[in-house]
Amino acid sequence: MVNIYGISKFHIKIFTDAVFGVAITILAVELQVPHLAGVSLIQSGEFGEIVTTFISYITTFVIIGIYWITYHAVFNPIRRTTDLMIWMNLSFLMFVAIIPFSIRLMNEYNNQYSFIFYSIIQIMTGLILFLMWQHAIRKGTLVSNEREDVARLNPVVIRLTSYRTIIIPVTYTISIAFSFINPHIVTIFPLIIIVPVSIFLRWKYKNHTDLHADEA
Repeated sequence: MVNIYGISKFHIKIFTDAVFGVAITILAVELQVPHLAGVSLIQSGEFGEIVTTFISYITTFVIIGIYWITYHAVFNPIRRTTDLMIWMNLSFLMFVAIIPFSIRLMNEYNNQYSFIFYSIIQIMTGLILFLMWQHAIRKGTLVSNEREDVARLNPVVIRLTSYRTIIIPVTYTISIAFSFINPHIVTIFPLIIIVPVSIFLRWKYKNHTDLHADEA
């Protein structure tokens, strides 16, 4: 497959970084200062809602940050892009841009259905990134560490990046099932799983020289 649009890998990454920046900015703007009218924050009836909103913000910020890190882990080894990859990238960004809306919906209604909608957005976002990586592997578009004119797959990079791209979709799929059991703590459940797994993967693969990024 070829890239008939003439869009370089560099411009795709720049555009993607811009969308991530906008998504995180919108996420932060959604944090509203409560009007307490002389009542202390802890004594106000809005305290529980504020705590829930803030936890949701922290969780979503971390998730978007992991998406950003994982996206560059996917795109850095890619030697060339294809038409399908560009459209998959746009689909990925569409769901990234919807994440602030989905978190606001969840905070507004605070029920199982809004959490399921939020989780589906997260699942679709991560799944598209996973499929984009698998597409790059199948089409042989990855850069060889030894010779850039030969696309030889690195098994360490392939394995780690595959783990990274599938963590969030799997976790939120489990979270949807878990929401039928205990909907009260399900908001923070993905963070409890994703962060430790991400830390474990970093610890396990940190000594692999093939994973060290060039700073050129």
